[in-house]
Amino acid sequence: MIVGKNGRESTIRNALSQPEQFSLTLSEANDIQEEISGIITARWEEAAYQASLSRQESRILRQATILSPACFY
Repeated sequence: MIVGKNGRESTIRNALSQPEQFSLTLSEANDIQEEISGIITARWEEAAYQASLSRQESRILRQATILSPACFY
């Protein structure tokens, strides 16, 4: 999905680059991003457990998704 100035680039920076496309201010978009990231972080271990993921699978998936530090650059 194209959500920002850099097309399909999977970064938070890109997702936040054109908040007006979603009728949001940059401040509102940042607040939403922080809320979503916080919920995912807080619930990650429980979700991994419910999905019967091993610790290694959980770690690998966590690093490859929205919680990856690379998403924020």
